[in-house]
Formats: sequence, structure tokens, C-alpha cells
Amino acid sequence: MRFWCAIMVGLLALNATFADAPRATEYPEVGPDVFDYQADGKAQLAAALAEAKASDRRVLVMLGANWCPWCHRLDAVLRNDPVLRAQAERDYVIVRIDVNWKSYTLRNAELLARYRRAPQRGIPVLTLLDANGRVLANPDISRWETKEPRDYDVAKLREFFAVWSPHAPL
Repeated sequence: MRFWCAIMVGLLALNATFADAPRATEYPEVGPDVFDYQADGKAQLAAALAEAKASDRRVLVMLGANWCPWCHRLDAVLRNDPVLRAQAERDYVIVRIDVNWKSYTLRNAELLARYRRAPQRGIPVLTLLDANGRVLANPDISRWETKEPRDYDVAKLREFFAVWSPHAPL
């Protein structure tokens, strides 16, 4: 009996070690993950809505995949532009939900079906929600793309954030 107890203790310690280990990047050749590919999108959205309600903010849902270069570009603009970052911290809870099609399974398919506007097919998809989960805006962000350099028009993103701010003047 002591032998099996020692084995179980060892296995539990080994499992705890792996649980604390950093998760592998899904597509290392593309760069760090933007989306948590193991997360439950519904749980992420529920947490973002609760945070938005408690802090008088709105929820910006970003649906995409870690292999997607436009998803990485959008994420970089949202994180690196000081004006957008300040607007986001003040007015929005940004939730990044993975909708990658991998191993013949579409992750978070229900959320993609709910928030992707027709006839849009690609990613990333942005949807703005109020704190109760009601859709306020579902912009066609392909109109915000620039050709040279291949990126997003920061001024258009800033305008979107300003117009839809819960604190914007009426």
C-alpha cells in the first residue's frame, strides 16, 4: 500500500510541475500567441461581461486565430498605440477568443456564428457589446486595413473607439 501511495504522490507532484510549465506557442513561426487556444470562449466572454458591468465599460470581442497575420497586426495596434491602449483601459474590456479551425474542429464555433457579420468570411472579427451582451456594433474592419504598410489605419480605430465609448458625449 505504501508503494502505491508513494507512486500517487510522485504522479501528483509531476502533474503539478507540468501544470505550472509554460504552454507551448501554437504557431511559433508566427510569434507569440494572441489567443488562448485552450480557453473556453463562453467563459472568457462571461468574465469580460462581468468585468464590464462592474467597471462601466463595454466589451470588445476579437475573434481570430494565432496563425492569422491580420489578427497579430490588429492586436499589435491595440496594444502598442498609446491612445488606443488608454481608450481601451478606460472604456473597454477586450476579450480575445480563438476561433481557429484545427484538427477538423472549429474552436468556439457558436461565438463565431453569433458575432461574424454576413457576408464576412475572414478573421479577425470585432464585435462591440454593451455590458449586458447586446451587440452595439459589428464593423467591417477590412475597411480599416492599409496596403502599404500592410497594417490597420490607427486613426480609424481611434475614431471607432471614441465614437462607441460609453463616456462619449451624445
